[in-house]
Amino acid sequence: MNELLNDNLEIDLKTIKHLHYFVLQSNKMNAGIFRKLPVSILNASHQPVQPYLIEPKLEQLLEQYFNSSDHIIKKIAKFHLEFESIHPFIDGNGRTGRLLINYQLIKNGYYPIDIKFVNRDLYYQAFDDYHKKNDLTTMTNLIANYELLRLNFYIRILKENSL
Repeated sequence: MNELLNDNLEIDLKTIKHLHYFVLQSNKMNAGIFRKLPVSILNASHQPVQPYLIEPKLEQLLEQYFNSSDHIIKKIAKFHLEFESIHPFIDGNGRTGRLLINYQLIKNGYYPIDIKFVNRDLYYQAFDDYHKKNDLTTMTNLIANYELLRLNFYIRILKENSL
């Protein structure tokens, strides 16, 4: 990821595939390759697109992301919800999606976050809220609150070190 950030690359299909390749290093056969089979997500209110729609849907998502005038946290939340809904890979979508969140945060001057396993219910609720009510609030707040925790962590360290 540092290589991509150092090259100051915008997110595109190649970047997404590169990050997925990094995530799925142990599965070289599928790493960095969009799925070619239909899949379904257990207990989800939304089902992923058919394989032939993956690239056009991702291109559309990227265009919406770059053209949006929303606050960056809201843009990232929507991008993540849509990316996971497209579910472009056979495996590793969640890890790749969360890596994309951090890539976008860092690229825009924010700290990377770690969505904790203990908050998985809220994380999944964000997807339900989005698919059932078209509501980004839960995911936006989740990302914003994690960012706030990171900022407070660094502020505390700075205060402790300046004493």
